[in-house]
Amino acid sequence: MIPLMHRDGKWSLRTAIALWCILVTIIIVIPPDKVISWDTLGYYLYLPATFIYKDPFLLHQDWLHHALETYGGLDGGGFYQAHQVARGNWVMKYPMGLAVLWAPFVAVAHWVAPVLGYPADGFSRPYQISIVVAEMAYALLGLLWLRAVLLRWWEDRVVSATLVLVVLGTTYLHQALFANGMPHIFLFTLQAGTLYATVRWYDTKQMRYALLLAITIGLAALSRPTELVLLLIPLLWKGPEQAQKWRMLAGAALGIGLIGSAQLIYWKYATGEFLHMSYVGHEEGFDFLKPHIGQVLFSFRKGWFIYTPLMLFAVFGLFKLPRWAPEVRLAIPVFMAVNLYLVASWSTWWYAESFGNRALMQSIAVMAVPLAATVRLTQALALPYRMALFLLMGALVALNIFQSWQAITRLIPGSRMTFSYYVAIFGRTQKIPGGDQRLLVDRSAPVLSLIQEDAAHHLIKRLWISGDQVLSTQPNTSHRRYTATDSYSPAVRFAFKDLTEQNNLWVRISGKADCAPDATGAIVVTMEHGAELYGYQQFAFDTPSPGGSSGRRLDKVYLTPEMRNHSDSLAIYYWHRGGITDLGPIELEFYEPVVPAPFGSFGSDVQ
Repeated sequence: MIPLMHRDGKWSLRTAIALWCILVTIIIVIPPDKVISWDTLGYYLYLPATFIYKDPFLLHQDWLHHALETYGGLDGGGFYQAHQVARGNWVMKYPMGLAVLWAPFVAVAHWVAPVLGYPADGFSRPYQISIVVAEMAYALLGLLWLRAVLLRWWEDRVVSATLVLVVLGTTYLHQALFANGMPHIFLFTLQAGTLYATVRWYDTKQMRYALLLAITIGLAALSRPTELVLLLIPLLWKGPEQAQKWRMLAGAALGIGLIGSAQLIYWKYATGEFLHMSYVGHEEGFDFLKPHIGQVLFSFRKGWFIYTPLMLFAVFGLFKLPRWAPEVRLAIPVFMAVNLYLVASWSTWWYAESFGNRALMQSIAVMAVPLAATVRLTQALALPYRMALFLLMGALVALNIFQSWQAITRLIPGSRMTFSYYVAIFGRTQKIPGGDQRLLVDRSAPVLSLIQEDAAHHLIKRLWISGDQVLSTQPNTSHRRYTATDSYSPAVRFAFKDLTEQNNLWVRISGKADCAPDATGAIVVTMEHGAELYGYQQFAFDTPSPGGSSGRRLDKVYLTPEMRNHSDSLAIYYWHRGGITDLGPIELEFYEPVVPAPFGSFGSDVQ
């Protein structure tokens, strides 16, 4: 085996630099706008809050409100990037790793801003540009690290081809160009750096590579704690020096712990505890017993193999590692299996807006090793088969470039994709008639105030609740009386999976109550994930009429939230909050979306 970095790799070096230049050129031609917004704002706030405004816990938020009003960092999403804890401090939702990676570039921007006539406020144009410059700098480093790793086992032309496939044929391209402030390109570089440090340590036994290993894994985990699974790579690496291996790993683990302690210290000062769950609410969380592996890999909403089909070649290459890269024959498959399990165990497994599954994008750095094995295998094929395989890979690269363009033009939406819409929009350059009906529900749109069966909504069930009874026909019973000591009616529950197989339901809730003038009451609708509630809403009865009538009506529509699990229950009950209330039967109508047939007529005109 030729030692790393001793192999002639001039073509792969040129390829890496050329690919990077392509990315930089596109960014210059299509400069990003409002980089510090949405999730990026949450990762970034550590820097201006701590070093410019001396307000790490956001106790004096005039500067923040001014920045958000001036630069539009929320874009209508509401301030979700931090939350207030009992002691009054505000705690950032996202960990500080990216802020550490950005810090040198932001420091330069802070010095340059007043020189160029911009406010040195942490948010003006130089700061926005500094994040993009940081991304491109780390992207180049990641490609060079990955190139060096691949040269450990394969010749120059195989490495060159693999780099082209990675950058142009996967979601790396879209993340690098149009998600500049998100963590995934940075994590790609850190995963490539972990591979590089591991290879170099096993080749040289020099402790500087153990230090680099601690830095890459430590910063990755400081950006996303689940990246600690990167430790599996040096741990399971096949090497002859077992005693030295454990000393190296112990030193690396100590370094990782020191880096991670920064987050723990921040949480301690902010909350009084070293460990803090910064994702508040029960809408999302880990469900380790019910991972969404099938959806993560194969769904048309965000399936990894659907939007990055080249990874199927990488999976095939895993079986070739024992022959050509025996050092990683266990490390890479185990790492990917554990990493996939963690990614799929997160309840919002589609990870919000992105093209394809962004949570697995950074792991393309690791999967580039078996992908290179597949590229190498093509050299042993007969010419017709080799050309056919190259044509297929080239077609997948072209498809990725085209679909990346579809994503930036919103022809492929970031989180609402379905199989029906994918088929309808495939290969198209303009919107299709009725395309929105083929997508998942738009949760950013206002909830319907009234719903009925039409071309978009199908009534699947009508029920009545009388007390704690569920009836299939309208009852003729008298109202149930609630007293001041009878605060809640018994909850009526429906397993979501028993109602529909769709992604969502609309529930129309109708009823009336006879109330004293000062009485208050509401129907509560919520989803239950075990003992955790999410999607909680209260619907109050109408106010009494000026004439003093005791009759009040309720007619509301509830849109179910994103399901944590389709086994979760929809719970409905009455909350009596004062006075004496007679409650009549509550009518429930359940509507599911009408989805056109995948291969039905799309219409010949575009809109």
